[in-house]
Amino acid sequence: MKQHKRLRFVSIVCLAALLVSCLPGAYAYGVSSAWAREELDAMAALDLIPALLEERGDLRENITRLEMCALAVQAYEHYTGEELSLPDETPFPDTNDPIAAKSYAAGFALGYEDGTFRPDRLLTRQEFFVFVSRFLQAAGLDPAEHGEDLAGFVDAGAVSAWALDATWQVVDLGVVQGSGGKLDPLGHTTCEQALAMFYRAYINLTGESQATQASVENKYPNLSPWAKEELEAMDQLGLIPEVLLGRDMATPITRGEMCYVAMEAYLSLYPNPIFRVEESPFTDADDPVITKAYYLGLISGFPDGTFRPDIPITREQFFKITVNFLSVCGYPYEDSPSTSLDHFTDAGELSSYALPCARLLVELGIVKGDGKQLLPKSSTQCQQALAMFFRSYLTLQAWMEDSVDPDGRPEADALVEFALQYVGYNYIWGGKDPSTGFDCSGFVWYVYTHNGYEDIGRTATDQWYYENSQEVSQDSLLPGDLLFFSETDSLDNITHVGIYIGGGEFVHAANSRDGVIVTAVDAPYYGEHYIGARRIIPA
Repeated sequence: MKQHKRLRFVSIVCLAALLVSCLPGAYAYGVSSAWAREELDAMAALDLIPALLEERGDLRENITRLEMCALAVQAYEHYTGEELSLPDETPFPDTNDPIAAKSYAAGFALGYEDGTFRPDRLLTRQEFFVFVSRFLQAAGLDPAEHGEDLAGFVDAGAVSAWALDATWQVVDLGVVQGSGGKLDPLGHTTCEQALAMFYRAYINLTGESQATQASVENKYPNLSPWAKEELEAMDQLGLIPEVLLGRDMATPITRGEMCYVAMEAYLSLYPNPIFRVEESPFTDADDPVITKAYYLGLISGFPDGTFRPDIPITREQFFKITVNFLSVCGYPYEDSPSTSLDHFTDAGELSSYALPCARLLVELGIVKGDGKQLLPKSSTQCQQALAMFFRSYLTLQAWMEDSVDPDGRPEADALVEFALQYVGYNYIWGGKDPSTGFDCSGFVWYVYTHNGYEDIGRTATDQWYYENSQEVSQDSLLPGDLLFFSETDSLDNITHVGIYIGGGEFVHAANSRDGVIVTAVDAPYYGEHYIGARRIIPA
């Protein structure tokens, strides 16, 4: 580290801390998630957010390579107090942007094997790890000799060899912490994720942090003492969506707000899904978060085609959404008729769709009832919904940790995560590309060919008879297995195929109305026409 600059930067850091504490939320940048705001404010206070990212309307979108260069260049010049020099010649044939040239000269970005830079290409997370590692070394921070052990991440095996040393370093420094026990090296990096992680990298240089933490009571008024601990934990994990910031916690949560809660939790586990949802399935709600939640299988609407986002969610509707969340994330959901609800005096008021959900949540200790009542038709306070949903999140995390195979299946995990990125994309007959849409076998072909299986075959029948696969029983399914369906229950007439993702669910290009969605294997139609499964990725 360059010690002669230390005093000057400590002074700047202290001033930034004062500014952040006095002017919460006063900085101008695009739409961001609640979890990232403190670090973004800290970045803005130090003038570390480059103009390219300040101009971004939504920082939840994925960052490009040129934007990442701008971030690194601005941070480096701020830290050293020196402007990076331009090389004598433009280093890349596809861009003459001085930011890319400065990054090349500093060693941040070296381009691709064909000599191009590809400024508009989205940055994968492992590319980001390498970028940050090069920035830190250029700024004078020597990497750890061995780095942090990555065994705690279930997908560590998916990190490319060229990115492994950099990944060790950024994990060792606390710059990268992963989500849900995953590094997601092949996923993309959102602007806010890049800014937050880059801020942590910058703090490793200065040795100081100026981010401030507003009390949970100030953020969420009328919070009851019983809920404080759980909401503090949720807030620290970034699980409380921005729409609930400043919300009266003692008032009922709406159906729309509950969508945001479920999506925030889902995105914390699967941080980089790619959605291309063009039309809402509801006549009264065009909120993209609600639309995404629908296509993921988290929520559903009313028989008349409405969603009614602004009405309070009932407790039994909350039970259903919570169980949908567990199921979509792979939790092995089965009805538990042996779990008695007899001690609740109003259990008979539960709707048929909510009864198995209530049994599961009571069995797991997520729902405890109000005294001796479940109050299924009553509204749910914001703090009640958040606290109960957080219990379901912790239950899911514990299950995920316990169910990890010591040897792991990183290849299958990476393939499933890649497939889930396309939930919400269009269905088109004969389609096999995200730019136009997919049909069922085209979706499977696209996912598998992009994960190294280029000879899998284009049709569902070809995929059933793929020579490097083996048939597996329905009770031994693993994520990544292919599921096949036939309207005539015959292998001579395979009419549909999808990819199993765990928890009794599969992702598939369903039809022109729904596009790519997640569906239960035993859902109507699919449960009736299921004819078998085949495994390509070994167990």
